[in-house]
Amino acid sequence: MSDSIFWLDSDEEPRSREDTRIAALIVEPYPDGRRVRLALNITPFIERPNLEIYARKIDGPLVAEMSIIETMTPRLEFTLHIRGLQDTSGDYLVRVELFYDERTQPQDIREITFNIPAPNTREIDTRPQA
Repeated sequence: MSDSIFWLDSDEEPRSREDTRIAALIVEPYPDGRRVRLALNITPFIERPNLEIYARKIDGPLVAEMSIIETMTPRLEFTLHIRGLQDTSGDYLVRVELFYDERTQPQDIREITFNIPAPNTREIDTRPQA
C-alpha cells in the first residue's frame, strides 16, 4: 500500500511538515469593493497544516481575518469581506501564515498587496446574478 495521499491531482510527492510551504497566493478584489477573492496553494503535504489569514489597510486597521485548522486540501479559495470601513478604497496587505504546533512560530509566510479603486473608478459588473 502506498503512503501517498490518493486525492492529490499533482505529480508532486506529499512533503513532510518541515518542507510544507505556501506555493502561491492570489488576491482579486470584487467589483463591489467590499469583498476580495483569495486563492491559495500549498505544497502537497502529509500532515495537515494550519493557516492564519489577515487583511489590513496599509495605513490602517485590520479589516478581515480567518483561521483554517488542519486544512484537508492544498488548494483553497475564499471570499474575504472587508469590515468596519465606510470607504473601502485604498491599498491593502494580505498576510498568510502557515504553521503546525505554535501559531507564534509560522514556518512560512506569504504577503501580497492589492488595491481597491475608488467607487467612481470601479468597473460595473453587468453580469446577471445567480
